[in-house]
Amino acid sequence: ASADPISIDTAVYDVLQKDQKLHTQPHNATNHKIINHNDYKFDSVAANFLFHCLHGDDATELAVSNISKHLVHPTRGVFFGSTILGHELEEKQQRQQQEKQSEPSETESDGHALLVAAAWETHDLYNQWGIFGNRNDSYQGLERALKRHFQHVEIWKVGYCAVWKARLPNTETEQS
Repeated sequence: ASADPISIDTAVYDVLQKDQKLHTQPHNATNHKIINHNDYKFDSVAANFLFHCLHGDDATELAVSNISKHLVHPTRGVFFGSTILGHELEEKQQRQQQEKQSEPSETESDGHALLVAAAWETHDLYNQWGIFGNRNDSYQGLERALKRHFQHVEIWKVGYCAVWKARLPNTETEQS
């Protein structure tokens, strides 16, 4: 049985109309309005395992820019998060394939090699399916974006992930 396209279109239209009303009307249960980012800056903004789902070479830079400009409080706010570094995983996969062609590596255990292979397969499939968009996401690129938009940045690498904490949005970059 296939769904009636007219019913689906009607349902989508109804949901969109209700969604618009939610953002413009006071919430009935608590009588509070939905927060508008232009009216309020947050003390804490998290982006955990989010950036690797963004698509495009400039996606991380744009996300960091928008977060620093619109969401993080300029003096007391902190922006923190984590992401999967697709570029590093891609490089590891290429090195492993080159090693297989020459001779087996004795530096990694079989268990670690299996974990890396599973991580690679998941990463590759998710990028093919459009869930991830992180083939070119690198530690250096993320660090550059954070340091361009925040005065104080701490970033470290854990396996194939980056974890960071950034404070004090740069006001100079808001004009660019």
